Amino acid sequence: MVQDIISYAGQTLITIYHKGFDTNIGAKKNEYIEKVGRYNLKFNEKVVPDNDATMISGWAWKFEGLLENNEEKNPYGESACVYMEEYVYINKPDRIFSIKEDEYLLKISIEQLQQINEFVKKYTGLSIERNPMCYGNIIVYDSCVIEYHAKQEEGIVVSEVRANTMVIVRFKMNKVVVSTKIVKVSQLTKNLEIISEKKWNCHDIEVYKDDELIYIAKDISYMRRMSLNMHIGGQGKRIKLDKLTSEFVMKNNGSGETTIIRDKADELEELEELYNKSNYSIANRLKQEVDDNMVVFINPGEINKAMKLITDFLQSQYNEIWIFDAYFTDKNKIAYTIDWMRIIAYCGAESKKINIVFYCKNNENAYGVDEITQHIVQDSVIRDVLKNKKSLGVSLYQTKSPIHDRFIITNHEGKYSGLAIGTSFNSLGENHYCIYKLSHVISRNIWNDLKMWLENGNIIDLGKV
Repeated sequence: MVQDIISYAGQTLITIYHKGFDTNIGAKKNEYIEKVGRYNLKFNEKVVPDNDATMISGWAWKFEGLLENNEEKNPYGESACVYMEEYVYINKPDRIFSIKEDEYLLKISIEQLQQINEFVKKYTGLSIERNPMCYGNIIVYDSCVIEYHAKQEEGIVVSEVRANTMVIVRFKMNKVVVSTKIVKVSQLTKNLEIISEKKWNCHDIEVYKDDELIYIAKDISYMRRMSLNMHIGGQGKRIKLDKLTSEFVMKNNGSGETTIIRDKADELEELEELYNKSNYSIANRLKQEVDDNMVVFINPGEINKAMKLITDFLQSQYNEIWIFDAYFTDKNKIAYTIDWMRIIAYCGAESKKINIVFYCKNNENAYGVDEITQHIVQDSVIRDVLKNKKSLGVSLYQTKSPIHDRFIITNHEGKYSGLAIGTSFNSLGENHYCIYKLSHVISRNIWNDLKMWLENGNIIDLGKV
């Protein structure tokens, strides 16, 4: 069998054994190295005796069973089912993990972990993104490949069926099982034909050897027609511009045609195709109408709707929050600002770091750090909060130029969340605008870029309340 070892900084991250793959590799060792951060990430592959897999020791527990093709821990993808034995170890590689109380934490950045995951996928076939705790474990794979093909529209042909095998095929028409066939094979059979007496367009297949499931695949379909799309494009028209950029190149959609290649269909088949096509089209339109709630449109006067979204976010779990609103200290809207500071004062806890970034073009229109600080601490409601703690824990940053859009970004132990708001905090009830819920990646990217911008000499004053 073949042994694959991934190591980082000289420490083994994962060991994988592939049974039955030694004949094509030979005695030659394969080694590949990439740099991740400060250390080398290595892949080593060699042939080892089959009994190596029986001498694995020191593990805490074991996962064992059959994986379908395309399962996350199946390194062979669609080509095979695989019997997996995963030996789980409590002591994880301390180059990438640390333990805090009752939880494993990452010692490296997410970007570095992604690089390692891609390296593992590239050289072992294992997708580990959803199972990072596999690092530190040993996995043994024993694959099973079953070859089969369609016999026109009658059924399927299974090749090289082993002795003492049972094959179960469920023929389906649009997810409905129309025929089930169970065939027991006592001796090696080169081509086993399994025929359905009813029309079908996909099937499931299960293969048992000595009453043990060794292969399973679902919703297998075959190409019975081919659509050829031919497109002839051309060069797009170039339009000279003065300000935006040097020029704009229009897309040239060109011309094209679609040709369908298939066996001659009877009238009933054409009607069925029309039925299925229409069913898919209408269902897809219904699906498009489902609101994902990631973008909320606010009309003038709907301040309560906007406030609920924002205040729910302010009361969520986080270690640090950043509020970016260039016009937060507008003198004409100072009452709104103080209301928001009251909410922030009560939502915040001493363990939370609250940061507000704003812009003051001149003191005629907006307050600077010192002036807004005085307004905040003189407010009677906020003074009640300050009786119980030394400060609100709010840091104020005045920038030398405005950040146009408004953002709230939170960070909770490395997980980012965010809102993008189409108007200022002190005009939530006056305009048409959208509030966008931001994913972890987008929130993190926005925060990283804005942090870099702030640190690049764009803070002209700061203070703390």
